This record gives sequence, structure tokens and C-alpha cells, in this order.
Amino acid sequence: MTQRNSGFSMLELLVVILVLGIVVAMAIPQAINAVKGYRLHSDAGAVAAQMNVTRFRATSQNAPYRLNIDVSTTPHSYTMERLCGNTPSAVDSNCASPYAAFTVPQLEGGMQYLSTGDFFTTTNPGGSATVSSR
Repeated sequence: MTQRNSGFSMLELLVVILVLGIVVAMAIPQAINAVKGYRLHSDAGAVAAQMNVTRFRATSQNAPYRLNIDVSTTPHSYTMERLCGNTPSAVDSNCASPYAAFTVPQLEGGMQYLSTGDFFTTTNPGGSATVSSR
């Protein structure tokens, strides 16, 4: 009388687990890089959109604005600030120039943060900044 086993042997299960482990070990670093790339793309898009908002705000308010990028904090952040414009120095002592900042910074839209690991660098003589990831 012969008996048939209908299960898997221990060796077969170990081979399957080994193959799955190799596939996962190869996939995890690529998945991490894909997430970093997505975050970087998202942050670059957010900074570009904020630059457009700053430009539109300056045009609609007929006042100078600037986008402040703070790389001294972690995570890095950026804010939109209204500058003096035609505010007389009698109102605010810092307003000797239209492009000077108010004594108390007039930030609009709050502080926005970049993903951890993203940073700004200047890459050309014109001083335009780029966003990249480590």
C-alpha cells in the first residue's frame, strides 16, 4: 500500500523563501529611491508654484514680495514675505528702501516645509537655486 503526501517538503519551502528574500532585497532600495524621487519632484513643484504665487501677489498688490528659503532649519522651509514697497520710513524705520523688509516680517501663507533630505543649492552665476535630494 502506497501513501501519497499532498504537501510541500521543507526544502521546497526554503527555496521559495530564499527566492522571495532575494527579490525583496533587490526591490527595497529601488522603492526607497523612487519615493525620494517623488518627494523631490513634489518639493520642486511646490517651490515653483510658490514662486508663481509670490510673483502674482506682487503684481496684484503692486508691492514687492520675496520668497525666503531657510536652509538653517531642519527640515528646510520657505516663506513668502511682503517688503516695504511705498511704505514711508515714518511708518516703519526699516523702510528706507522699497525692497527692505519690515521691522516685523509680514509673512503670508505661513511656513512651508520641504521633505527631510531635500536641500537647496545655487548652481549658476545668476544665483538661481535648485532643489535636490541627498
